[in-house]
Amino acid sequence: MKKILIIEDEKIIRNLIKKKLIERGYNVQEAENGEVGMVKMKEDKPDLILLDIIMPKMGGFDVLREMQKDDNFSNIPVVIVSNSGQPVEIDKAKELGVEDWIIKTEFDPREVVDKVVDHIGEPDLKNNQNQ
Repeated sequence: MKKILIIEDEKIIRNLIKKKLIERGYNVQEAENGEVGMVKMKEDKPDLILLDIIMPKMGGFDVLREMQKDDNFSNIPVVIVSNSGQPVEIDKAKELGVEDWIIKTEFDPREVVDKVVDHIGEPDLKNNQNQ
C-alpha cells in the first residue's frame, strides 16, 4: 500500500488533504509539525511527503535538511504545500530535493491528489481491500 505522510500544522488543511487521499485509496499518516513528522518518517517510511514550510518546532526546510542527511529518506519525493510561492523559497526547496510545489491559497484538493499520482502512481487498490 502506498503511504503518504502529511506534515502540516493547519489541521483543516491536513484533514482536507487526508480525506481526499484516503478516498483515492492511499494510506495516510499525518504530523502537526516537523519534529513529529521526522519521528513518523522513521517509524514507517512513506512513499511521498506533503510538507508545509512554516511550522512551529521544526519547519519544512529543517525537515528537508534532515532528510538529505539520511540515505533512507533522501530519495522520498516531497511536494511542498505552502502559503508562499516566492521564487527564493521555491529555489531553496528545489536545492533540497523538493519535487513539486502547491500554494495553499490557490490549491484544490484534487490538485494535490493529481500531484501525488504524478509522483508515485495510483494506489494498489487490490491490497487496500484487505486492509
